[in-house]
Amino acid sequence: MRRLPPDSERPSRTRRKLAAEAVVELAHQLAALPDAAFKGLPLPQALRDEFVQVRKMKPCAARARQLRHLAGELRADDDLLAALGTALGGQLRSSREETLRFRQREELRASLLDPHHGTAALYALEQSAPDLDHAALREQLERYRQTGDKRYYRAIFRLLEQGGAAHGSSGADGQPG
Repeated sequence: MRRLPPDSERPSRTRRKLAAEAVVELAHQLAALPDAAFKGLPLPQALRDEFVQVRKMKPCAARARQLRHLAGELRADDDLLAALGTALGGQLRSSREETLRFRQREELRASLLDPHHGTAALYALEQSAPDLDHAALREQLERYRQTGDKRYYRAIFRLLEQGGAAHGSSGADGQPG
């Protein structure tokens, strides 16, 4: 068996295996995407059809085998692999950003409902989010404080969401004013 010189451009067997495992993981991620995100992927129709079939399968050995096969198909096209990695990375980034905004709204709602600092948070929110329906927000806050009913709690969150209010952009950090 002839060995290649050490300065060869060919990656080591370990590096090739790691790259192959990364593509298999990418295939698993593609198969697990929600339908809306999957539809936006730049896949050729033949691969899209195969992924649709895999997405319908229950987790079993046949599904894993089919995903490995699809990973092999993906490895054959470097441009497609790069495009999918970019698209998936963008979707993961936007998902992370949405999760962050969700948490910020939750924190803002908690600071608005804080009995000690709620008025300061509401004032800061009024200054920083003029598009928000402040009268409706005040009404929902008061109703929740009086009844403790979760529907008002959810309504507060919806108002913050519709108004685009987020804890980081509002400056309402719950600090005393």
